[in-house]
Amino acid sequence: MGWRVSILRLAVVAASTTLCLLQFAIPAEAQFRRNSQGQVLINPLLCYTDRQVRQAIAAQGFTNIFLNAPIEDVIRARATRGNTVYLIDFDRCGATGIIGVAPLRPAN
Repeated sequence: MGWRVSILRLAVVAASTTLCLLQFAIPAEAQFRRNSQGQVLINPLLCYTDRQVRQAIAAQGFTNIFLNAPIEDVIRARATRGNTVYLIDFDRCGATGIIGVAPLRPAN
């Protein structure tokens, strides 16, 4: 009977792992759908978390990253790269990531 339980556990783990991997295999465009007015509806579970936003911005060479409150799907960040502080607009629920970078001031 012990081997049957082990096989059942293995099957459950394999099935859940497959479902998790399939979620990432779906193209970003297929994760969106439109309502009757043509507005794009986004699954909030597919949006970046604050930590993921910071990691994506840091991957572009920025440091000292500070996030502002999100405005709908766009979140603004202030970050430093080199000797300049930048204002960064980040699309946290879309496939684009950073959508705008503007210099603010020299870094102290």
